[in-house]
Amino acid sequence: MCIDFTGLNKITIKDKFPLPHPEDLLNRLHGAKIFSSLDLHQYFHQLRIREGDEEKTAFITRYGSFEWLVMPFALSNAPSISMRLITYVLRPLLDSCVVVFIDDVFVFSRTPEEHVEHIHRVLSLLREYDLYVKVTKCTWIKKWTKFLGLVIDEGGVRPAPEKLQGLQEFSEPKDRTGLHQFLGLANWFYRFVPRFSHIVAPLLSLLCTTVPFNWKAEHSLAFPLLKKAVLDHATLALPDPKQPVVLVPDASLSAQTIGAVATGQYS
Repeated sequence: MCIDFTGLNKITIKDKFPLPHPEDLLNRLHGAKIFSSLDLHQYFHQLRIREGDEEKTAFITRYGSFEWLVMPFALSNAPSISMRLITYVLRPLLDSCVVVFIDDVFVFSRTPEEHVEHIHRVLSLLREYDLYVKVTKCTWIKKWTKFLGLVIDEGGVRPAPEKLQGLQEFSEPKDRTGLHQFLGLANWFYRFVPRFSHIVAPLLSLLCTTVPFNWKAEHSLAFPLLKKAVLDHATLALPDPKQPVVLVPDASLSAQTIGAVATGQYS
């Protein structure tokens, strides 16, 4: 069932609780060797609509009018409120042995024995607030597992195989729409590829709508080159806070901006 809450969302006072940046979560994992990924069972529906506000979620069907008693997915504040709750519930363990993104809970440890204790503590906190995991969607005590579309193990972070497969199987675009689709997929890998913007530049030039779409030899070269660059650099080491960090800056005169990338060397 799909309900249009556009009108309600327009007049809703927005909850400002921030969603964590995935890279901030990954930065906590250095040194971990054992992982578990937990999926909260019907998490959004565990949040009760405040008494008296149920009528604001009313909707009509051929069987009558109904109101939500728990939070539906389409409310604009659903992600931030959900993040606020799980952050509060797991706050004693956050960043030390668990990171979380809304309903995805990721437990990490250095040893199997330590990991079992961490899982027990996480589940105890969830149970204290009547939150439960869906066992069939969890992975337990693994040397590698998936989290936020990434495969994580002791060696670092890499894209999930299905994401790499989608990029590698993408055929050469025939028009601007196809190129948009390819670049939308390729941009997901930008963090893994050095000089990504330089490699993709010839393809970006074709997005200009003021000139005809004319696929040339330079584009035929850049297309497989980008695919190869993703495969060649598809693993990132987890940052070690004990190692030196080198800032590599770059500037753009035309845009009058400057940026930098934090890098490090690891054996």
